[in-house]
Amino acid sequence: MKRTLIATAGAILCAALWSAIPASAVTVWRVQQVPVPANASVNLQVVSCPATGVCFAVGYSTQVGTTIESTLAERWSGGRWAILATPSPGPGPVDQLTRLSCLSATDCMAIGVISTQTAANSTLVEHWDGTSWTVLPGPKPVGTTVAGLTAVSCVSTTSCTAVGLYATSGNRPHELPVAEHWNGANWTVQHVPLPAGVTTGSLSAVSCRSAAACIAVGSIATPDQRSNTKPLAEQWNGTSWTVRATPHPGGGIQPTLQRRVLHLTLAVHRGRDLWQDGAPPGRPRVAR
Repeated sequence: MKRTLIATAGAILCAALWSAIPASAVTVWRVQQVPVPANASVNLQVVSCPATGVCFAVGYSTQVGTTIESTLAERWSGGRWAILATPSPGPGPVDQLTRLSCLSATDCMAIGVISTQTAANSTLVEHWDGTSWTVLPGPKPVGTTVAGLTAVSCVSTTSCTAVGLYATSGNRPHELPVAEHWNGANWTVQHVPLPAGVTTGSLSAVSCRSAAACIAVGSIATPDQRSNTKPLAEQWNGTSWTVRATPHPGGGIQPTLQRRVLHLTLAVHRGRDLWQDGAPPGRPRVAR
């Protein structure tokens, strides 16, 4: 498994700050300057705002003139963005944070990817405790050659669920979906079943309402029809994951359920709408 993540140049984060103003008032977009590491371009991948006036964004920076990527986290507080130091533990050229879930200004979980010297990808998990980011060790399923987490959802300090995929080893390696759960102290791998007759699949998004209620989505394919993907939905009930039936549009359409289906996605956080624009590379934007 080799997932390509696109680095972008740019140092401007465009944001619209929505406040409690009369409906008749004019709402404007305001460009916000984002600090950038020295001699680097920046790609911010995702944003999470756990409280009014506090937002976190994660991604990666790329050293100018190289392909070396390092993890990046920034915090919006006091009317400005500031860079937060993040570990980049990978031995290879790629260290990226790609997804984020924040419960409060002192509790965020970020996931990403690191590369090894053999160019294979592995999972990266980092936690923000209000003072610093630290790397959390994450398990891999037995028989894994490479693995990647693609989404994370936290409902409490003792319950986060991350999903993604891993590649098996052997003569006929293939991708399988994976889920991992954080209990406040450790990550554990959860078995994710596939529909009968399916041997390849992955999960790309997850949303949890509680420690016993999660929905994850992704895609599946049969070995002889890898280009003909179908949607996959799984439900967690606190004990196990179960495949849920999903309608297929048919007519030659090959759907994949992902976190970013269109250029604009919406997440609802604690009764407030948080819009994230999945704009083309070079134009990272968030709006609150």
